[in-house]
Formats: sequence, C-alpha cells, structure tokens
Amino acid sequence: MSIDPQAAAAAGDGDRPDHTPGADLAPEQRALLERLAKGQTIAAAAQAEFLSLRTAHRRIAQARQTLDAPTTREAVLRYRRTSGDGR
Repeated sequence: MSIDPQAAAAAGDGDRPDHTPGADLAPEQRALLERLAKGQTIAAAAQAEFLSLRTAHRRIAQARQTLDAPTTREAVLRYRRTSGDGR
C-alpha cells in the first residue's frame, strides 16, 4: 500500500485542536506514518525501520486505533493533519 504524498500534504491544512491525537502516538508509530506519508509502502517502511512486516502492521494498527482511523490511509492523513509540520 502506498499513500499519495500530495494527498497527505494537503491533509496538513486545517484547524488544529488543543489536543492532538498524534501526540499520543509512540515514536515508532510516528516514524512509520511519516514514511507512509512520503509515499513508501508498508513493506518499504518496515524494512527502513528494521522491523518485520508483521510488527509494522501491528504498529500501524495501533496508530489507527489511537487516531480513530478506519483505514491506514486515513490514519496517515489524520497524522499529517495533527503533526504540526504545516505540509
């Protein structure tokens, strides 16, 4: 699975509430979501982070739960929206 970097960047626009769910993510989860937002596949992101594919999927599933996102794509978009990087 690959996330369109332009769609992820566009999701960075919008209001930022005082509490951002992205702040509740573990650094490992944020690293994976960042790589997905840049267009990497889950397999490529896992390899770059020295993780098994199963571990990467588990961490992404935990991030989806934290962000209350029904899909990985939505989790990446919500993460980008709350990450504060302005992209």
